[in-house]
Amino acid sequence: MSWPARPKLYPDELLSSWMTRLARANGLSLPDFWRIVNPDYSSRFVSVDRRASQPLLDVLASETGTSAERLKEALMISDEYFGQTFHRHRGWTRELRYCSSCFRDDREPYYRRAWQSPSAFLCPEHATWLTSRCLNCRASLRRETLPLEAATLATCSQCGAALVATAEPTPPPPSAERIRFLVLQKRMLRLTDLNMEHRFRSIVANPLQ
Repeated sequence: MSWPARPKLYPDELLSSWMTRLARANGLSLPDFWRIVNPDYSSRFVSVDRRASQPLLDVLASETGTSAERLKEALMISDEYFGQTFHRHRGWTRELRYCSSCFRDDREPYYRRAWQSPSAFLCPEHATWLTSRCLNCRASLRRETLPLEAATLATCSQCGAALVATAEPTPPPPSAERIRFLVLQKRMLRLTDLNMEHRFRSIVANPLQ
């Protein structure tokens, strides 16, 4: 039996972003949803974008009508492809980054895979800096504690503020330096994608190595 609400994956959407929307659409908190769908009790939701098991993907596929192959496209290929942030007390941790201008323009805000690459610093759409913090209270983003009454994923679970940029009548054009940085970033992302694709093909061809 499929779940009543089955939102589709958006272009370049992270698996964890889609799972959060799926849980909320069916009236479940993310922790409760995770306990229901995850057959591997040793795994954690914070790692699902990098280490989603095949049984988990099979459950999600059967309950939503989304193919397991499509769900795999929403994964990060490896830890190396996921940006890291240094915290004084916790050391290196992985945090989701986002573009507040994209969230403002989205019909329904969601997190992109491209934002999480260690080579990504600027949003290619708006040429604005990506961030992993609330614009209001500067807290880290925690979707696990996002209340069901929150309007969208673009909401801080700490203070409840919207993670969206304010609309500007005529936004200033990006500087020449920022445009040059964007060009360099695109080249770096292309190299990263090619390297990750090569590694992925090697793993598929030699699974026991």
